[in-house]
Amino acid sequence: MGLGTTKFLLFISSHLLLLVLFFGDYCQMICEGILLAIVMHPFDIGDHCIIENEQLMVEDMGLINTVFIKDNNEKVNCLNSVLLTKSIINLNRSSKLKDTFELLVSSTTTSETIATLKLKIAKLLGSKPESWCDEHSFDLKGTDNVTHKYNLQISYATHFQNYEEMNYRRSELVLKLRKLLEELDIKNFTIQ
Repeated sequence: MGLGTTKFLLFISSHLLLLVLFFGDYCQMICEGILLAIVMHPFDIGDHCIIENEQLMVEDMGLINTVFIKDNNEKVNCLNSVLLTKSIINLNRSSKLKDTFELLVSSTTTSETIATLKLKIAKLLGSKPESWCDEHSFDLKGTDNVTHKYNLQISYATHFQNYEEMNYRRSELVLKLRKLLEELDIKNFTIQ
């Protein structure tokens, strides 16, 4: 009687251990999927993400895996438990980088010249959509007897914090603004 009970308990415990190993991994995978998809929620369907230096678009999200599309329309299935260990940059949720320039021009500059400058700045920003966004503001911030102070606020076309590229684009824009001011024969200007 004792030997039969021992064999029966050994049989049951070995099958139970097999079930725990099989379903334990599956349950862990589902829990990690729920953690990524619902709790962390780093992206939505249609978002453009950078994962391991590769830009992907989210096509479908499930509890176990997420489907991405590469630029060449290749589909990539990735387990959510694997995604939890990777760095994810969501380009759609990152705000665009903004920058402000201060232009000091002589108070003798006519309003017609300033209006022409505004148009040329809009044309300049629109000519390079890969560098700058069209949306900008150019406003008078202050004035005194010698100078008018204008603020130019722009948005870079890059969505993430790439400061080297932003500094290069800032330098490029400062040089182009200087050229515009010289073309319009605006004297005694400063760009900050």
